Amino acid sequence: MTKTLLLLFWVLMLNSAYAQSNLQAYWDDGLNFQSQDSLFRFSVGGRVHYDVAFTGQSAGLDSLFGTPSAKVQVRRARLSFEGSLNKAFTYEFEFTFGETIEFADMYFAFLEVPFLEQLTIGHFREPFGLEEMTSSNAIVFMERSLTSAFGPSRNTGIMVQKQFFNKKLRGYAGMFRITDDLGNDLKGKGNHSFSSRWAYTPLVASNNRLLHLGLSYNNFTPINSIYSIEPNNEVNTEPEYMATHEIAGVRKINQLVGEIGYTKGPLTIQSEWVSSRVNLPQSAAAGNGENSQLHKSFYLMTSYFLKGGYRSYSSRGNRFSAIKLTQKHRTGSLSGAWETGLRFSYLDLSEARQPIHTLSNVTAGLNWYYNSNTRVMFNYVYSLFNNGLKANTLQLRMQASF
Repeated sequence: MTKTLLLLFWVLMLNSAYAQSNLQAYWDDGLNFQSQDSLFRFSVGGRVHYDVAFTGQSAGLDSLFGTPSAKVQVRRARLSFEGSLNKAFTYEFEFTFGETIEFADMYFAFLEVPFLEQLTIGHFREPFGLEEMTSSNAIVFMERSLTSAFGPSRNTGIMVQKQFFNKKLRGYAGMFRITDDLGNDLKGKGNHSFSSRWAYTPLVASNNRLLHLGLSYNNFTPINSIYSIEPNNEVNTEPEYMATHEIAGVRKINQLVGEIGYTKGPLTIQSEWVSSRVNLPQSAAAGNGENSQLHKSFYLMTSYFLKGGYRSYSSRGNRFSAIKLTQKHRTGSLSGAWETGLRFSYLDLSEARQPIHTLSNVTAGLNWYYNSNTRVMFNYVYSLFNNGLKANTLQLRMQASF
């Protein structure tokens, strides 16, 4: 509660500063305020993702996890405040609403630090992977791929970024304290995480043609040296079929990600490969006789706009961002933009020594964008596990964001 009040104080204080600058209000994919000299900017945003899912699965999975039924879920409900001052300082406060109010992003960024492009301090995503850095408002499918099981997500820390070679290469490096969803470590049990990401765009041309190459690295020791992996099968409403047991005494976890992304007009192709090595104590040898476990995952996906839009790329964050519509919506019609997607994902946890340890997933998607703020998503997910067990899920999401 104290931190919530502090954040509200910051927002009110910044609003008071803006109020003295003759702000002009306007709508541009959200409510925005800007001073006449463009030195002060403030915006209010939010998102609601409402999901419905129908799953069928093998009898063997029924016996382990129970018989599935139709599920409904408010996947995300968030409200955000962001802005900039004098084009030298930016900030974002984003709240997630559920049984409790939690923080998503909560950071301050300095844009005029000598020798750097940006210095960011606060609670935000560690620089790790292309899909992990892409907003849930902009991902092609309802859930991120199986590689997201290894993403460090958000923690509290400090990150620097710098560009090289005429903005074609950008590097990110950050040191983070592993915290809870409120950005806290009140018991002092959190360890540190180091993440670094390099992104290179050798091709940037007209007609939305771009090639992205990236490499990310993450190193951390889990809290209390206890580690487990809890992946979903790209369906958030179903059980974590492959959740591992807790591994005690973990000394260090090293993770490496290779990234590639390509766009040309309405076409997008994207792929990532993740390697995660868990270093174990001498007394806990893995199934391969080594004092470590190696887990792997990758995905390959493509999307194509049948009409009305294309995916844009944010060079500052080196990630895919919101779609761009190529035609205005006509009232009373289903014109909008239509996008299809297909993805294959694979996850190998065989060295975790558990019955269900590999998963191959195929996801097919169809998205309809009423406008840039509203879309309806249809996903079909086919999951095949190592022992021949299967799961099939049909999902629907109604998404509104601003």
